[in-house]
Amino acid sequence: MTPSRITIGIPSYNRKDALLEVLSRLDAACTPAHRERINVLVIDDDSPDGAFDAVRALPCARDGDWLRVMKNEERAGFCGNFFHLIRHCPGDYLLVSTDDDWLQADEVLRLALDLAEAQTAPAWVTPVFRNADGSLYRGREAVGPIALHDYRNCCNHLPGVTLNRAWAQRLLPLIEAVANRRDNVYPQACFSLALLLLGAPCLYHPAEPVRTGHNLPSGIAGYSTLAARWQQFTFFDGYIGALRALSSADAFQQARSQIHEFHRQQLFRTLGNGLSEERPDLLPYFLDGARQFLAPAA
Repeated sequence: MTPSRITIGIPSYNRKDALLEVLSRLDAACTPAHRERINVLVIDDDSPDGAFDAVRALPCARDGDWLRVMKNEERAGFCGNFFHLIRHCPGDYLLVSTDDDWLQADEVLRLALDLAEAQTAPAWVTPVFRNADGSLYRGREAVGPIALHDYRNCCNHLPGVTLNRAWAQRLLPLIEAVANRRDNVYPQACFSLALLLLGAPCLYHPAEPVRTGHNLPSGIAGYSTLAARWQQFTFFDGYIGALRALSSADAFQQARSQIHEFHRQQLFRTLGNGLSEERPDLLPYFLDGARQFLAPAA
């Protein structure tokens, strides 16, 4: 069976030096066997630092086969650039990484070989991502199905999440109008949720294709503030509601209603996370109030 080809997709903005190091390290680690099954797509989001020209000048980018670099004519933002990666992905699968994390060529190859042997091609794969001390941050140590309620936990950290190109490209025009917004900082969760609701095969995998690199700031202003957490909550509340148009099947609508209720039950946790970052001194009072609110009536 011909191994599936994985495209490593890197959305990038204004991180020329880090991006060049990421690509150079990957290039040095790849043998002809790796290159047969792995290619790279970088989409520069109209960076002012010359990253596009610098990447295009790399020896490994000159033939445009193994490494292809594109540049948006105007800023698309993180969410828009994520969608561009899906739209232009040439491989069977899109493994999304970042412009400051280290890619592990052997682990990407391992994932490609395992995907090629799967009896049913998964629509989504969440591989392992570890903390600096080696403990598990995201994913599972064995292959297994992703539960519907894990639609956020399976991709709360982006690097390494892998989408089946055919599934993602079919889904993209159905959700882009409601998902492609600048206040959406979790576009990957829009796909994982829609795919899980549709009953598509979504799996955990023990490969570790990406490790923490420079760990640069995300560039998303106020990402963890209370206001940002509220904005993220309200975006997904609207998005889950809009997904009712995706299918009229009773099973789909029932599952969507259940996940909508589950999402709303997370409000105290969402606000608590924001408060712990912005005003940790107020967190004990917030938690005490939440416990009183949620406690059953005497």
